[in-house]
Amino acid sequence: MQDRAADAGQAARWGALVVAAAAGLAIERGSDSWSEPVLWVPDLLVGLVLVGAGLVVPREQPAIGTLLGLAGAAWFLGTLWPAALFLHVGVIVHLLVTAPAWRPRSPLDAAAVVAGYGAALSMPWWQSDVAVVAVALGLVAALARGLVRARGTARRHRLVALRAGAGLASALLVGAVARMLFPSGAVVLPALLLYELAVCAVAVGLVLAFRHPVAARLTDLVVELGDARSGTLRDALASTLGDPSLEVGHLTPGGQYVDAQGARVHVPTPGAGRTATLVERDGRPFALLVHDDAVLDEPALVAAVAAATRLAESHATLRVDVGARLVELDASRRRLLLAADEEQARLERRLRGGAERRLESLEALLAAAAAASVAPAEHVDRARRELAHTLDDLRTLAQGLRPRELDQGLRGALLALAGRSPLPLDLSGPDERYDPDVEATAWFVCAEAVANAVKHSAATRASIVVSRRPDDLVVTVADDGDGGADPSRGTGLRGMADRVDASGGSLRLVSPTAGGTQVTAELPLCRHPR
Repeated sequence: MQDRAADAGQAARWGALVVAAAAGLAIERGSDSWSEPVLWVPDLLVGLVLVGAGLVVPREQPAIGTLLGLAGAAWFLGTLWPAALFLHVGVIVHLLVTAPAWRPRSPLDAAAVVAGYGAALSMPWWQSDVAVVAVALGLVAALARGLVRARGTARRHRLVALRAGAGLASALLVGAVARMLFPSGAVVLPALLLYELAVCAVAVGLVLAFRHPVAARLTDLVVELGDARSGTLRDALASTLGDPSLEVGHLTPGGQYVDAQGARVHVPTPGAGRTATLVERDGRPFALLVHDDAVLDEPALVAAVAAATRLAESHATLRVDVGARLVELDASRRRLLLAADEEQARLERRLRGGAERRLESLEALLAAAAAASVAPAEHVDRARRELAHTLDDLRTLAQGLRPRELDQGLRGALLALAGRSPLPLDLSGPDERYDPDVEATAWFVCAEAVANAVKHSAATRASIVVSRRPDDLVVTVADDGDGGADPSRGTGLRGMADRVDASGGSLRLVSPTAGGTQVTAELPLCRHPR
């Protein structure tokens, strides 16, 4: 529904512009300058720019759009009726003095508007270059005075008007001075073209300056805050609202309002020239804005500022909540990892204390049976061989769960790993004790990397290097195998990476084809939440 309305509005604007172009062309066709395109073409374009600018101004700024459209109509009327040749100047003065509203803000502003219309309708004024200079200087003076006396958002509007008025006055001054210096008339056309260009620049500049109302800019401000540091909300609000002294206070559990640095924000006393605007969320006080009296003189601005403050602070609260959840998730992963290690250790102890001990007792019974010749020797020998294989498998399984040697430290466990490995294994590193979690993770990385070298790489030799940094333990396992290891094609490397990541470390794999494989794990010695 909204899209259809927007399309209809766009079509209406284009239709109005086409009608204005046709009317302007007809007016120019009937003027005395039709035989001189250098005169009527720029004249037509200026009128269309004024009308078009009035059509594209947002609906939130009806005064600016209407006055720009009236200026365009007055421009064409001046071509049709010489007595109204400068009527557009009065409309532009009215627009600049009162922007973005209709009515003047003070008696002096009203006097400036009346003087502008009076000068525009007085042809003798424009026949004197001295009078033109006076009009230009008077316009700049009126706009500058309005800027000095403005506060809040009105100051931003007055600054835009002063810039536009200064550009228009400059074109008038240059033309008047040029005509006084060169009375022959050679500068009349260049001065006219310069003035027409200035009028177009005023129209386009006002459209660009007021294309987004302050309330809309405040909404954009919330989006732009993003990851900015605290205090950015106050700075951006102060800039947008035109009040450098604006303060933003957030309600604390103790019932006080404090700013981003923790300093208390006090409610101003009556008559101090400052006002406090309360921001509520879910019907309860949430924040406090202390600002100049004239800053939030529009209900729409109050609502927009309150929404901006609520959204920005909700964003900050959400970031804190997400950060806390990430820390808890990290701690939960570590707890699961430790629980798995404890379960592996418990299972290893049960295997050694239960099944392995019973099998060793059975081995002793078979030895006794063979010595006593109570069973055929070949049957006893076969049973003893099967039993030996079963014991080897059981011990290998128990070692794979968690080596008993880890109880005496990482180096002892790695020496045991090297002793069991079918691959020649060089080992170097300090003989120190580390956190049990760090030792278990380091051993797991080494065991898995060596197992992969034995099973998949056709390596003839491997090495394990353990080195300590101030904050990390670095474990590097390298082999001279075929290389080409790919974590996506097996669970071993993925499990290794998950284990290292859960410990807060990082894993790096270098495995070029036919160039061997190197696995490097960096494990933090001091656990820090991410």
